[in-house]
Amino acid sequence: AALRSLWLATPRLGGARDAEALLSLLHGMGAPLAELVIASSDLSVAVEAVATSLRPGGALGSLRRLSLSSARIGDQGAAVLCGSLRSLPSLEALDLANNGIGPEGAAHVAQLLAAVQPAAAFAAAAAEEA
Repeated sequence: AALRSLWLATPRLGGARDAEALLSLLHGMGAPLAELVIASSDLSVAVEAVATSLRPGGALGSLRRLSLSSARIGDQGAAVLCGSLRSLPSLEALDLANNGIGPEGAAHVAQLLAAVQPAAAFAAAAAEEA
């Protein structure tokens, strides 16, 4: 059986290098991870590495659930993440609670929701018709 979910509560990631090492390890696991939770950690300096791993072919390219609650990503991190999440069709759940996301970051989240909701609605309608 392969690991499908990974929950890390309050990991001490020392910066982008630690995050990149973790993501490289996840990429080398063989089986794709379906769920990743990194809670109560400062990912503000590592958000670029996380975003890159969310792209197709990346370590998290087939993720279904992502929770980065209390990760201090702020508006800039929300913008970077949402840009990558648009190309992640498998994503079903996203938790960005308690990240200091203001109006600017919320606008990026809203754009992401607008982009993925029609696709999700289409897939649900197609499944009902089948």
